[in-house]
Amino acid sequence: MLSRKNIAILLLTLALAGLLWWSMGARSLKASAVIGKVTTLGGRAVPQTEVTALEVRGRVSVSALTNTKGEFEIRYLPAGSYTLEIRKSGFAPVDKPGVNLQARQTVVIDAVLVPVGTRSDP
Repeated sequence: MLSRKNIAILLLTLALAGLLWWSMGARSLKASAVIGKVTTLGGRAVPQTEVTALEVRGRVSVSALTNTKGEFEIRYLPAGSYTLEIRKSGFAPVDKPGVNLQARQTVVIDAVLVPVGTRSDP
């Protein structure tokens, strides 16, 4: 038979586990995402490119790598304003400021990388 102390500890543990489960579920339901594709000027995919979503107040920084098709996904971001940084060795870095995410929103941001030393303007 369980003592009152053990029952109280068990109930407290179950309550904390339930609260944790609920908070994780609620957060993922409100989470947003940034997806997109990174290509060259000629339209070729740029795999293994680092894409970082930086929240403007510095509270969130999440990175992902593009796949073989140049596609990336950064999921589970809280709503807010972000700058997307795209970095690949041999290419000029690209920053995309002003990416504003609302709760449960997916935003598509594509980027074109230019090799270092290449002019992109006509």
